Amino acid sequence: MFDSALHSSAPPPINVAIVGAGWRSEFFHRIAKACPQRFSIGAVLTKTSASAMRVKKNWGVPAVTTVKELLDRGPFEYVVLAVPRNVSVELMRAFLSAEVPVLAETPPAPTLPELVELFNSVGPSAPVQVAEQYHLQPHHAARIRVSRSGYLGDVQSTRISVAHGYHGVSLMRGILGVGSDEVTLTAREFVESVISTRGRNGWLEECSTTESTRIIANLDFGGRFGIFDFMGEQYFSPIRSRQISIWGSRGELQGDNVNYFMGPRRVVRSMIVREVAGQDGDLGGMYLRQLTMGEELLFENPFVPARLSDEEIAIAEVMRRMSAFVRSGAPFYGLADACQDCYIALLIDEAVQSGRQVKSTRQPWDDYVKFP
Repeated sequence: MFDSALHSSAPPPINVAIVGAGWRSEFFHRIAKACPQRFSIGAVLTKTSASAMRVKKNWGVPAVTTVKELLDRGPFEYVVLAVPRNVSVELMRAFLSAEVPVLAETPPAPTLPELVELFNSVGPSAPVQVAEQYHLQPHHAARIRVSRSGYLGDVQSTRISVAHGYHGVSLMRGILGVGSDEVTLTAREFVESVISTRGRNGWLEECSTTESTRIIANLDFGGRFGIFDFMGEQYFSPIRSRQISIWGSRGELQGDNVNYFMGPRRVVRSMIVREVAGQDGDLGGMYLRQLTMGEELLFENPFVPARLSDEEIAIAEVMRRMSAFVRSGAPFYGLADACQDCYIALLIDEAVQSGRQVKSTRQPWDDYVKFP
């Protein structure tokens, strides 16, 4: 028999608004469609009437072209800014002035003076978080957990070859456990030839050799050391894989392989194992269940049985954490953290352009950095 009392006790979906109608905004629509009991897209703000019509047609969501129209369709638990960073600052201020919490999907500002000006004008207590998702992707979350578990001992260095700029920096800080620590760095840029095989829209029908820029940077956090190594072609290429290495006093992690010291003549060689439903005779659906290492549960997918990619799982977790932030005030990746990662990424670019060693200086957000 249908238990209406039990059903009514379930919390309502998190109702959010989205600003933007581009490629990145579609992730939020797919997540809401796959998890309707958890998320709801109340309305979308687009730049033009044509894009508003496209959103209505493709996703069945009301779409408007002005901030006022969007606010009139509220209230929303928060608004997602999935727009280019050159317009995100102005929109952030508009929604904050209307007392709507903001999840900024893009970097908050493109230059150091603009980062400083934004942080000083918005302040550390504004209801803003940034949708940095890489550390929440299942395998990266599992690797970070291993780095903090004690298996590797004192984690001292890492090599991140996963994502560009601030994304890679955020992973590095998460693994090394450094906040606003002073960093000294050097960096070089290389141009390499590689066959381009796949892009955002899938496999290319005609594959050709292209030139891709690769940046390698050495970052010294004073007792913690990171190597940043990335080229743009890695995002989608099956012949330029994403890689993470972590080294500690008792062991190392290479991708999903973990080796650690247990005692004289005893070294454990283990592996992070991905468990997926829907294989062989499993009729429960196709989705990620969990990641384990031996008896250790490293990651458990909170969105089962929704069929989501790892990137979508991470973004869904960002959406869930943003709701918790709005309700409790507990930050997960705030404006100060985003400014710090963008600042270090800018320092990498400066080191590439100058060919010299560069060093961070104290910034107004240093005392408010919470991640990791």
